Amino acid sequence: MPSTSVSAVWLMTLILVCDCPAADSVPPLSELLAKYTQALDATQSMISTYESRSVSSAYLPPVGLNYRNETIHTRGTRRTNGADSIYHQAYHWGYVAGKGPNVPEAKARYCLVIMAPNLQYSNNKTTRGRKPDGVVLYQTYSTKGCATFMDESDAFFLGHLGTDSRIDINLRNARTISVRPEPERINGSLCYVIDADTAYGNYTIWLDAEHGYQPARIEGARGPDDIVNVTANQPPPEKKPEARDTVVIEDITFEKIQGVWVPVTGRVRKHIEWPRHRFYTKDDIHFRVTSLTLNPDHETLQSFADPIKDPTGDPELVNNTKVRLGKNRQPATYRHGQLHDESGHRLDLQDVTLPVR
Repeated sequence: MPSTSVSAVWLMTLILVCDCPAADSVPPLSELLAKYTQALDATQSMISTYESRSVSSAYLPPVGLNYRNETIHTRGTRRTNGADSIYHQAYHWGYVAGKGPNVPEAKARYCLVIMAPNLQYSNNKTTRGRKPDGVVLYQTYSTKGCATFMDESDAFFLGHLGTDSRIDINLRNARTISVRPEPERINGSLCYVIDADTAYGNYTIWLDAEHGYQPARIEGARGPDDIVNVTANQPPPEKKPEARDTVVIEDITFEKIQGVWVPVTGRVRKHIEWPRHRFYTKDDIHFRVTSLTLNPDHETLQSFADPIKDPTGDPELVNNTKVRLGKNRQPATYRHGQLHDESGHRLDLQDVTLPVR
């Protein structure tokens, strides 16, 4: 055989070897979990703005919900230091529970939650703007547990997906866990697939090796035997609800921000059902992160400031807003930066009993 032919054969063999599945060998599970933890740790302290569009249905007569395929628009701001403080402000329009469909953005429902050490604050308004049609709940003590975005599916890159325990921790403590023997590709990116049965439900997660080991897809399922909130007392088995909860997060795109890969768009499909009563909720959400800053100086920015003392943190805290103080929900009214009791006398917060737990 001529030498040129021999060289060609060896070249083809080398190409085949480099292109075979062995080139995509799967790392050990411990290494994948370490990389996933590193990805989550990199995003824990942040400020972001976002928007979403959801097509949603619900049948929950006990809480007055009964609608089909209604469109809900949301835009908001999230802040967290990754430890003990969150700020979540959101406006909802389109279909709004209690108001019906076709609510314009100018009349959007508003909600704000701030949880920080020695502060729990929420403001829920029926209509944005200068109308005092909301109620503020205000207390200067904290309940147990860290502050998370556990119910915000489009904030899954922070590691919480409907539970107050981070996904990587749930995986490390799984009853059973394995890595599929062959990697898969999503949108051309190489992904390693982890399947796990945990106390918080079942997960399948596609870790994207080309985007910092952030998930390119997540599938989750939770039943009545699974935990939701480890910091709360779980009901005994005979009193657990029969709810079944599934979620799929897909069509994820990434952006490199401050040197860190972060999911910025995607689709979330959630379905919760209570078969015995035929109750359910169903959501198909498309989300987009519109801005994101990692590791901001929260102290300088006053990210979690008390709006009663610094109203700039709540643009919807308007004059004559009703306020309920402390554990006993003592009635008060907010006017011109001050709280007043039912008789109209100004309250000094130092004299108001806001019990510490």
